[in-house]
Amino acid sequence: MPQLDTSTFISQIFWLIICFAVLWMIIGCFVTPKIGDIVQRRQHKIDDYLSAAEKFKQSAEELVARYDAAIVKAEQTAENTWKNAKEELKIATEKLQEDMSIKLKEKTQATEDELRKIEVEVKNQVDAMSVSLAEKVAINLGLSFVKKEDILSAAKKGGNDE
Repeated sequence: MPQLDTSTFISQIFWLIICFAVLWMIIGCFVTPKIGDIVQRRQHKIDDYLSAAEKFKQSAEELVARYDAAIVKAEQTAENTWKNAKEELKIATEKLQEDMSIKLKEKTQATEDELRKIEVEVKNQVDAMSVSLAEKVAINLGLSFVKKEDILSAAKKGGNDE
């Protein structure tokens, strides 16, 4: 086997060192800087993405905070609106109830007044019919000396006794 021939060891070691040095220089001067540059660009991209993600996260948290604040404000506004509407409705209901009570009292008073008028009219009609009836009874009984004025005065005296 030619590889194990000791007379060629020195030339093999020489070419090994030369090839190794050339490869070392090629890798050190060309490949490693490119790889380092790629790694550095990737790291910058990752850092940019992370900072953008952090900004998005912060803006999302701000939006959530504003949304929550808007929800709370809307709930408070709705509650205040509800309370105001309820209070206005209560006031309107009380006023309407008061107005209806006044109208009912007025109608009751008007009805009572009308009933008093009707009572007076009926009483006058009954008195007139009573006088007329008494006059007819007196005529039918042959009591011609009883006059209408006597019957009226007797009816007034009898009406006042009540």
